[in-house]
Amino acid sequence: MILTKLVRRQLTIFAILAVIGMSAAAISYLRVPTMLGIGRYSVTVELPDAGGLYRNANVTYRGDTIGQVRSVRLSPGVVRAELSLESAVPVPSSGLAVAVRSVSAIGEQYVDMQPSTADGPFLTDGDVIGPDAVTIPTEIGPVLDQAQAMLASVPQDKLRSVIDESAAAFGGRGEDLARLLDSTTSFVDQMSAATTPATTLVQQLDPLLQTQVVTGDQIRQWASSVAQLSGQLEVADGSVRNILETGPGFATEADLLFQGLKPTLPVLLANFTSTAQVALTYNAGLEQVLVILPPLVAAQETVVQRGQVDGAANVNFHLQAQDPAACSTGYLPADQRRDPTQTSVPDTPADLYCKVPQNSVFAVRGSRNIPCMEVPGKRAPSPEICRSPEAYVPSGTNAPGELYTGPDGVDYQHTELAPADSGPGEGEPWQQLLTPTNR
Repeated sequence: MILTKLVRRQLTIFAILAVIGMSAAAISYLRVPTMLGIGRYSVTVELPDAGGLYRNANVTYRGDTIGQVRSVRLSPGVVRAELSLESAVPVPSSGLAVAVRSVSAIGEQYVDMQPSTADGPFLTDGDVIGPDAVTIPTEIGPVLDQAQAMLASVPQDKLRSVIDESAAAFGGRGEDLARLLDSTTSFVDQMSAATTPATTLVQQLDPLLQTQVVTGDQIRQWASSVAQLSGQLEVADGSVRNILETGPGFATEADLLFQGLKPTLPVLLANFTSTAQVALTYNAGLEQVLVILPPLVAAQETVVQRGQVDGAANVNFHLQAQDPAACSTGYLPADQRRDPTQTSVPDTPADLYCKVPQNSVFAVRGSRNIPCMEVPGKRAPSPEICRSPEAYVPSGTNAPGELYTGPDGVDYQHTELAPADSGPGEGEPWQQLLTPTNR
């Protein structure tokens, strides 16, 4: 067969195109240069565990594929994976971290190069990355085993109850759940916008979490108490339901009561505030009263002697007069004293008390020796003098013939109700008080 010159030229062109196409296919699809190591360099990664990595798995850098795993083989103590990387893509070796990750749940693993900087030095052919810089994914098998164990530990009837209650709670709540999801999405967006404050918050949570660790025993005790409370509520389920049923009516009645007390209750509480302040001031005295009141009541029972037929009281009376003499210093003078038969209530000064020195024998339990509640160790006849830095100043000593200043500001002379000394045949002072005078 004789080929014409035109046919020979056409066959030559077709042959050249076929060679070019096969070469392009070998380079692009068969990756012949890659298999021959042209434009590539090898790096070995030592892994603590294979982590599901396999031969021909991809190697990525910043999300772009830059190579493949050429082989995965066992070595003493580690698993060595040989990576074939493109020479055109320099990978920084400073602070480099290598992570084995999964593309999907079926186990398509790949190697991700994660340098901490974009500057050199860079990986070169023959470099070895140690296992300290490598992280592998958590094995799904133990996770599934633990999940299965957790589900197996849940009683089936309780689980069905939870599912039934969940269905009853969320059934027909599609719109509410949609709004909840929308709100959650908005919340996540806000958190994404506030990444820095959120990160700071998480970093500062460590002291709080440490306190939870320290108080772990108390938290467990609290949880146990809550469990006991829940058990008691379960036992008293009927009573709790009764409270829940009658609670609204009780709340309504209580509201009506408070509405009725609204005009006067604030005034009453304000008055209680004043009373509480006084009680707080005299707290020590009130405590003393509460201490001595029980034995005082017991003593009264002894005096009354319950059970006697005649109902008599076991008491002794002792008449004492002018021992010591009556105190008139600080009171109205003798010419202003009223007759005992008068029963009206006249206006008198507010500070009528025995104004003698505090160590005087006259009226030792008088107003001048009242303990100051706000100033421990001080005694005075009035709160004003208690609060004053000045000490109590007496008006006199109650001596016969002594001048003293009365409540009205006028000086008066002290006079005895009966003479301190008796003359011959006059009897004792108390007898003279009971003997009419001949005037």
